[in-house]
Amino acid sequence: MSEIETQRLSALRPDHSTPSSEAPQGLTLTEVVRIVRTRRFLVLTVFLLALGGSVLYAVLATRQYEGVARLDIDPNRASASSLSDTLAQTLGDSQATSRVETEMKIMQSDSVLLRVVRRLNLPHRAPFTSLKSFRKDPVPPGSLDMTAAQTDELLKALGDGIKVSVAPGTTLVEVRYRSSDPVLASAVPNALVESYIEQDLSVSSAGEARVAASLMSEMDNLRDQASAAQTKLAEFQRQNHVVGVDEAQNVLVDKIRLLNQQMTQAQADRIIKESLLKVAETHDPKLLATLSQGATLQLLRAQQVDLQGQRDQVAAKFGPGYPKLQEMDYQLQRLNANIKKETDNIYNRFKEEYLSAKQSEDQLRAQFNEQEQAFYRLNEGAAQFAMLRHDAVSTRDLYDALQYKLKEAGVSEALKSTMIRIIDNARQTATPVAPKVPLVIAGGLFAGIFLGVGLALTIDSLDDKIRASTEVEEILHVPVLSVVPHISSKLPAVSEKSTSLAVLPVLDDRDSAAAEGYRQLRSNLFLSNLDNRPRLIIISSSHAGEGKSTTAINYAISLAMHGAQVLLIDTDLRRGTLHTRFRLPDQPGLTNVLSGNLKMEDIPRPVASLPNFALLCAGARAPDPSEVLNSNRMMAFLDECIQRFDYVILDSAPLLPVADSYALAVRADAVVLIVRAGLSRKKAVLRAIRQLSRLKANLSGVVVNDVDMRIEHYYTYGGKYGYYDYRGQA
Repeated sequence: MSEIETQRLSALRPDHSTPSSEAPQGLTLTEVVRIVRTRRFLVLTVFLLALGGSVLYAVLATRQYEGVARLDIDPNRASASSLSDTLAQTLGDSQATSRVETEMKIMQSDSVLLRVVRRLNLPHRAPFTSLKSFRKDPVPPGSLDMTAAQTDELLKALGDGIKVSVAPGTTLVEVRYRSSDPVLASAVPNALVESYIEQDLSVSSAGEARVAASLMSEMDNLRDQASAAQTKLAEFQRQNHVVGVDEAQNVLVDKIRLLNQQMTQAQADRIIKESLLKVAETHDPKLLATLSQGATLQLLRAQQVDLQGQRDQVAAKFGPGYPKLQEMDYQLQRLNANIKKETDNIYNRFKEEYLSAKQSEDQLRAQFNEQEQAFYRLNEGAAQFAMLRHDAVSTRDLYDALQYKLKEAGVSEALKSTMIRIIDNARQTATPVAPKVPLVIAGGLFAGIFLGVGLALTIDSLDDKIRASTEVEEILHVPVLSVVPHISSKLPAVSEKSTSLAVLPVLDDRDSAAAEGYRQLRSNLFLSNLDNRPRLIIISSSHAGEGKSTTAINYAISLAMHGAQVLLIDTDLRRGTLHTRFRLPDQPGLTNVLSGNLKMEDIPRPVASLPNFALLCAGARAPDPSEVLNSNRMMAFLDECIQRFDYVILDSAPLLPVADSYALAVRADAVVLIVRAGLSRKKAVLRAIRQLSRLKANLSGVVVNDVDMRIEHYYTYGGKYGYYDYRGQA
């Protein structure tokens, strides 16, 4: 025997190892195509629903218009002029990006949004009038007074529609807003930019205004001091008759003049530092942010404003008991602590600068006093005159310097506004930006495909029915002896050759695929054991209606057509049907033989053209079929049948509902399990196979019955085919 034939025979021999219920891993493209074609109506329905839904959405969806305003926020373009170098706010390149991001957060703060609300009268404009709190309690016409709930809801709705972004690598900021009203879509970005610029100017000028107010008070004192110094100088000249002194020849006078100039500058610096210290003593972060160098305090302030706005929205939406509020409160506490720490640092720095300036002034004043005494000793009259004159001049110079710085502050404020430059105002457009009809329809198309295919794959994975022979071999791990296609109902109900009600393709339609399937079963069972071919063969199934009786009849006739003496016995003593297939009475039968009321020679031969084919019906219904079939008389009867016939075929009861066939399965030379495609379930067949394996029955293999050959060849399969149930043709 060749090696190929040996491998084929070994594959046909029974494998009593426990079959696995695990499905094979992976899903091939062929399987996917098969599943999709199988459930093509489901896939097509889902696809059409998704596509129709996307088209309906594209037609009915509210058109959205978008306004875009562009502005340039460049911190490096801001003026460095201020009250002094201490107040300089020029930022380096490393700080420009963070400063722009800070300004973007400020632009979306509640204070700026409230300015937009008032500027555009939003409480009286759609779609904000349709908000829940406004429908419940409308704002009176001409009034902007809103409740806290209305303010929170309006700010949230407005803020959600505003998108602020910066172009990567630039300081160009885009402000976008979408609305169903094209006028409102363009008005909101413009109003937001204008409100932001107004607030920036008001906040940045607040600190300068406080310093300017302090300087105004100092200037009033200096004006009085300058007037008093001039009066003293005039009185000294009058009393001492001093007309002029040659100061160019006196070294002490030159030194006193230099010290006086230095002391005047130190005094001016001390006054500025003192003014800053007075402002810093308020510990107001908003003011200190405009006076201090760097962007640390400004960043902390922006984070505080943003976090406080988020906390108020969460509190308004979920209430004070919402767990996230505790985390946000803790973050606010940390921010407040950092802001306080930063303000304390600024205060300490201003204080140190003030003390340093005061110390420098005191040192210069002490040196000046020493030179003053020396000057008195040299020329009391000339020195006194020079001092009075320089005192008057220095006081007047200090007053002029402070007045210049005060005017410079106003100019600096005007120059600072150049940090923000509007590039484009939002303009009203006639073309909506949403919905994008082609994109929506394309999305619906692809979504329909994926959903349809996914649903088909899901349903197929949940389907436990066996539909092809490959599933038996791959999942149940038992050999397939034969594949019998669906038998057409067009075959004659009553065979002319057999004069029976059985569907007999092996006899009536020998060229059919079904007849070939039964002949293949005959050949495979014969080849499964050439040395000891099976003679007592039991044909069963896991449940009723799976085609075991039809298989038993056609298999027995195919053996008889080859000249073998064949006996077909109906061992289903509960619901035997073989007598109805051949128009025979239900008695006498097997039970009659076992009771001695029927002789072997009297067993009927229902097919006239096959006198070597005998059929033994079930006979009278037994009270305990399991006991009858497991009796010694039954075993002795089977031994006698084997001696008289070449093959004895047992059409048994189903394995799972009743235990009648187990004793016969153990006794039989071969057990053939029938599986009906599209009806038999994997778990049920698996239970039957495991039961046979536990009994150590000689399971030769499985016959897959009623198969749609398109499934078998991985194309597609149709719906459920008609087939007689267990009470009819099985």
